[in-house]
Amino acid sequence: MDHPRDGIIIEAMNQPPGISQPLTAINLEKPPSIDSGLRNAWQWLAMVTMVADHVGYLYKELEIFRYVGRLAMPLYAMLFVITIRSGHINIRRLLVIAAISQIPYSLLFIDQFYDPALDQIIYDPTLNIIFGFAIFYGLTVAVERRNWLGIVLAVAAMWIPCSYGWYLYISMATFYWLDRRPAARHGVFAVATAAYTYFGFFYNQQVIYWKYLRQLLAIGAPFIRRIRLPRPNKYLYRYFYPGHLLILLVIHVAITGYLTTPFGTFWFTPEPEETYELYDDYYESYESYENPGGHKCPPYLFLLMSEGFDGVHVGSLVGRIETEGDADACGNSE
Repeated sequence: MDHPRDGIIIEAMNQPPGISQPLTAINLEKPPSIDSGLRNAWQWLAMVTMVADHVGYLYKELEIFRYVGRLAMPLYAMLFVITIRSGHINIRRLLVIAAISQIPYSLLFIDQFYDPALDQIIYDPTLNIIFGFAIFYGLTVAVERRNWLGIVLAVAAMWIPCSYGWYLYISMATFYWLDRRPAARHGVFAVATAAYTYFGFFYNQQVIYWKYLRQLLAIGAPFIRRIRLPRPNKYLYRYFYPGHLLILLVIHVAITGYLTTPFGTFWFTPEPEETYELYDDYYESYESYENPGGHKCPPYLFLLMSEGFDGVHVGSLVGRIETEGDADACGNSE
């Protein structure tokens, strides 16, 4: 597709010998250390580590995969920056992929929490990472054209809840605008990763899980430089994100026998008795927990992160509370 960058690059190529290229054209080139073999390796690693991360998220017994999976986001971010600089972004296709991916993404990683003020479970919708890529691309175009309204709109769009949130945008901005200052790039990304780890997993938390320090492993992604691999099929890489989400969703439903949606949990097989037994164990452990809202109720977030709480989604617990009259336990403590 036509892009204003194309004119800049062509103009630079037509400069007479002995005249240096404009700074804008130089900045649009790929960093000299990123050759095609390394870019191909990053693409393979991004796909593999993303699958590992999502599998580790869905199944507690495979949670160790998430250590490797921490490399996925920065790898994809760096690859997307390379694509932006190449001028080969098709924004319409990107948005279509994002929209298609949102359905399996929301069903697999639905975010829900107990709101003591409303005394009910709230489903918090979050956009998948492809939408974040599209928003950042809009920002780069607006900055390049010095379109102040576009810049304001792009920054405002970054407030929409999206996978990785501000950490994603700071990471891509670092890779994009500090591409020729490696020391500054690595330093800013490391600080951003450390801040995301602290504020995302440790700040103001009732229970500290030190395993979340694994997020710091993401700092190592930009240092993967010595591996070279053949190029993956362009359609495989382009549509891998929605494709792998759909496959994971089908497998997850087949294994667990249920599907959790904002409209409730749908069981495709009889709900196992161990669901209730496991719920009872954790309910007794936390029934005395009093949250800031003055309500006594099992902290669902703790249940989901607790070791051994495998294969039981919070949606099924909510269903049991509603059907068996346990909702009174979540009422006002007075």
